[in-house]
Formats: sequence, C-alpha cells, structure tokens
Amino acid sequence: MKKTILAVSLTLVMVIAVSSSILLLSQTIDKNVEDSEDNGVQVNETQNEDSNQTINVKIVSFKLGGWGTPAGVAAIAGFNVTIQNLEDKDVDGLTFEAKMLDANGSKLQAEVNFERFDGVLHAREAQTLRGEIISDWRIVFANAAGPYTIMGYVMLGNETLDEWQYIP
Repeated sequence: MKKTILAVSLTLVMVIAVSSSILLLSQTIDKNVEDSEDNGVQVNETQNEDSNQTINVKIVSFKLGGWGTPAGVAAIAGFNVTIQNLEDKDVDGLTFEAKMLDANGSKLQAEVNFERFDGVLHAREAQTLRGEIISDWRIVFANAAGPYTIMGYVMLGNETLDEWQYIP
C-alpha cells in the first residue's frame, strides 16, 4: 500500500514538473519567436485555374523561435507566420499548413499546432498566426538524414497559393 501511494505521489510530482516546464518553455518560446529573424524563402505563386486570375495571398513572414526540450523527449519550437491578402476583395476558405522535411524532401514526424484561423482575410489584411511545432528531439537535434527545413503553405481548397521554406 505504501509503495502504491509513493508511486502515485511520484507520478503526480512528475506531471506537475513537466507541466510547469512546458508552461515556462511556452513563455520562453513566445519571447524567442518575437526576437527571431525571418530565415524564410518564398517559393511559389499560384494562379486560380478556374478564373485564370492570380489569387494574391502571400506568406510575408515566417519566424521560428528556438527549440527547447521541456520533458527531455519532445522538442518544441514556437513560430509566427504572417499571411497577407494583397487583393482588393476578401478571400474566404483559406487554410495554413506546415510540415518538417528532411534534406531529401521526405516528411519528418512532427505535430504542428497553431491558433484558430477562421480562413478569412479581408481586402489588404495581414494576419499573424502563432503556433508550435512538436517533434522528437532526435529528429531536430540529431537527424541522420541531414538538416531539416520547415515548409509553410497557404491553401485555398486544394490549391497552394503560396509556400514558404524555413531554413534553420
């Protein structure tokens, strides 16, 4: 019985410690993202095939904060991405996607979370989304396939309107 109580107590202490570490890291990541430089490269401009007109929505900034390992297993980095509607009309139905790729362009295991985006950018509006990338620390710090990149995409349905490649 004492061993069970001790095990439950230790587990509870570990959960509290990890939660506190993640909260502290989250605050640090927010600060790091604000201070980070934009190392992205704009990749693509797409035309709307239905109307033969360019839909001018761009990723104008993609900033990644420093990586941290709050629990020693997962690596977490915050990011800010700013997308802008350069049209004189509203654009609705937009989504933003991001993924990590190895040096060969293969997708790496990573979870990308960001704040809610309703998919609407009004005429000439820019909006900054805040998010985080969570991956196994070995992928980030010891990727056997070489360095990684992070690709960001602004989508309208299945159509990629703009791409951004973050090069660490």
